Amino acid sequence: MQRRTRMIVIGSILLTAYAGWMYQVVPWLERIPDNFYYSSDIVSIDNFFDHNAQAYEGPIYSKTRFYYGISGKKDNDVLLIRNVFDVRTPDGKPIISIEREYGVNAKTGKHVKGFGDKNREGYLFAPRRLRKGKSFTHWHINYDGPAEMEYVRDEEIYGLTVRLYKANYNNVPIDQTQDLEYIPGVGTEYGIELEPHLQLWVEPITGQIVKYADDTIAYYYDLKTHERLWPWNHFTNVVSEQSVEKNVQNAYTTRVQWRLISTVSIILLLAGLWILSAATGCIRIFQQHTSLNGFAWLFGMSAITTASFILLQWSIGKIWLSLPIQPITAACIILLAGSYLLRTKFRGILSLAMSTILVVITGIFLAEFLFGLPVFIDHFLLPHHAQTSDAPQRMSLYCALCFFLLGLVPLVAPIRALRPLRLLHILPLSVALLSLFAILTVLLDIHSAYISTFFASVQLLSAIVFLCFSIIMHGMYWESSYKTLWSKQWLVMSSILFGCISTTIIFTGLASQSFANDAKVSFDLQINNATNAIAERLHIYINALEGGIGLFESSDRVEREEFYT
Repeated sequence: MQRRTRMIVIGSILLTAYAGWMYQVVPWLERIPDNFYYSSDIVSIDNFFDHNAQAYEGPIYSKTRFYYGISGKKDNDVLLIRNVFDVRTPDGKPIISIEREYGVNAKTGKHVKGFGDKNREGYLFAPRRLRKGKSFTHWHINYDGPAEMEYVRDEEIYGLTVRLYKANYNNVPIDQTQDLEYIPGVGTEYGIELEPHLQLWVEPITGQIVKYADDTIAYYYDLKTHERLWPWNHFTNVVSEQSVEKNVQNAYTTRVQWRLISTVSIILLLAGLWILSAATGCIRIFQQHTSLNGFAWLFGMSAITTASFILLQWSIGKIWLSLPIQPITAACIILLAGSYLLRTKFRGILSLAMSTILVVITGIFLAEFLFGLPVFIDHFLLPHHAQTSDAPQRMSLYCALCFFLLGLVPLVAPIRALRPLRLLHILPLSVALLSLFAILTVLLDIHSAYISTFFASVQLLSAIVFLCFSIIMHGMYWESSYKTLWSKQWLVMSSILFGCISTTIIFTGLASQSFANDAKVSFDLQINNATNAIAERLHIYINALEGGIGLFESSDRVEREEFYT
């Protein structure tokens, strides 16, 4: 009795620690620090309009300072953040200089009303754990108005998956008259209004902006009639590649830290639930009143129902409801679950048929990758989705291999000659080990696995589903030896296969990263060589011009001396 009481106390403490960790520690660890500072080098190009010539003068590179820094701290986790944007011509003449102050919630990154130089609604950068396709409101310093950022697509920058968003400030007037009153006539006769086009590249977990670019035309307008007159400037700004690389590294480091923080909470929750279940006898009651077949039936029906719902959502065009599972993946889940549920008696024929279809589909998909066959089986089976959806239409390579291995289980089960090979052990348990590796890849953010083709788009939900499928299938097709789940035979063989596959995956990821780094170094070297060659050529031209100037001055002096003589 005392042992059970101790276990209940320990389990309760762990669950309490989980709640405290999730609602107190995690927000505090993920908050914007009090010494927050963010800066990027901006490549700015200005092209001023000549009203007399009715033409643009030509683009010039401008010098730009752009940074965020803490200017103060208020109660209730509100930080005052100073943002500076200063642009000057190459000879130091001011083009525009803007400074704003934002009141931001340190835990969420959202603007807080009543703080800063004005009330704002939206985010300093972007929402954390940003769901794919979700819009948000951002405030950019150069355009002091709410920008409704719309999702465009996912991209990869230096190995980091980011989401591209755009905004055109439709129906949001952007006026810079007060910031440009040094221009003759501005503020008294004319005003300056902007037509901005803004792009942001956002890391979705941390909400950090790794890159931004804009392309904007500024126009004069009549202050009395508000009639647009003629352009003042057509300018573009983009974060330099060096700053993009630095921002990517910072975002990746922050994302790994947040993954580790989430992993601690999961461990506390699972440990607390397990200890409480053991102490209160829930595990024993579950074992007495349930069986593997009953659990498999429940899991299989849940998988079929969920996958069917996903296919329905894709068919009616509500793809945002079914992400991140693609329709071809949902169809394969139905085939896999159906083949296991229909494996007995006369239904065994239907089970073999569904398994055969699954193996053929995923086998063709794997052949596409291994041999470069231009088949595109998922596009062939779902042509409407491939043509109308902007989301990625391809099943991940990890999912295809897991479907293929698990689909082979019902096909090899009736063949007695193959039983000595222990395929009914090796196939599902290899999937289980691969799924564990995939779960660790997602939770710990293993970069060398992410950048490999195999785990490029793996999802935590998919890995958990395959782990459950593999464990259930091992017991269902080899029930007589299910109690020997940790026997040496299958453990050694499966571990060897898992080790070979995992080593290949990690090596491929490291090799890909190495090749990418080598290519970048080679590119930078060529750029430096070209820059040095241009600088050397310019130096020669400058020396020649200086020599010519000296020659003309000498000639002029000689002519003057001859004249006086």
